[in-house]
Amino acid sequence: MRRYVREVVQKPKISNKEIILHIIISILLVLSMALVLDSIYDPFIKVICKIIIVLAQGSCILHLIHRLILRIIWFDINDPEYQTEYIELHNDYIVIYERELFRKGHCYSYAKVYYDDIKHTQIRWNSRSKFFKMRISLKRDASIKTLICNCNGRKDLFITNSGTEDMYITTLKGYPTELVELLRDKYYKAMKVTVTC
Repeated sequence: MRRYVREVVQKPKISNKEIILHIIISILLVLSMALVLDSIYDPFIKVICKIIIVLAQGSCILHLIHRLILRIIWFDINDPEYQTEYIELHNDYIVIYERELFRKGHCYSYAKVYYDDIKHTQIRWNSRSKFFKMRISLKRDASIKTLICNCNGRKDLFITNSGTEDMYITTLKGYPTELVELLRDKYYKAMKVTVTC
């Protein structure tokens, strides 16, 4: 049995100092707008200066909002209630325990998929962004041993995608690249693995 644990990045997207810096820059831009209105008399130059300051102010505010949203997501992921996510490779099955990111709170899904029940496994790999996604397609006549338990506690044999194919999808981001190499090299026959870029 080989177990691979997802690594969680422990650095927030924006710190408290950076939030204060954004607020100070916004205040300075508002003050500069007041100075432009008072000190420049040429209406054409005044309008151009206003446009430049408004664009700078807008980009500063949008950047701050974007970073704050990412910070909320970061704190949600790095909450003390966070449980370790992992993938285990056994001789005849794979176990995946992961957090469902698109649900609020701490919802985890559990999958125990036997290699005999796999129709094919596709791993999407983008080497530049280190983005990995694995999709396990299951046979329609899979055995009762394969089990997928969703966040809400409902136990399903399959997760169905639009009624066309039964599959289980997981993101491999945060796992060591050794896992993808192992799936591609050692488990490619058992799990019928194909890697696409």
